[in-house]
Amino acid sequence: MDTVGFPEPFKAEASAGAHFLERLRAEPDLDWTFLSPSAEFAPGERTGRFRLGGDRLLRDARGKSHISMEDFAIAMVDELEQRAHSRQRFTVGYLPTAGIGRRSSWLSKPPATARPSS
Repeated sequence: MDTVGFPEPFKAEASAGAHFLERLRAEPDLDWTFLSPSAEFAPGERTGRFRLGGDRLLRDARGKSHISMEDFAIAMVDELEQRAHSRQRFTVGYLPTAGIGRRSSWLSKPPATARPSS
């Protein structure tokens, strides 16, 4: 948010998020997780192919930082199921080059089936 070119319309929301993260980090008794999207976060394709990062913005090979809302949701569900980032902020973004990264295990689960009626 302090970088050159950060869009002015998003500064208030980003600042509030940063303040909230500081408050979480200061809370000794709360088990929290803070998931941050990439710079470009919009509806798109659900691919299940993305990477996770720590406390920094992820960029692809072209320098673009982006994730679809659909893939962001998969990363969020993965975290709920696996609890890999307790008391941490982490980020999600697309792969820097083809073939590097992870495929969500959530995509490989069989679809839920309807229960037979009694």
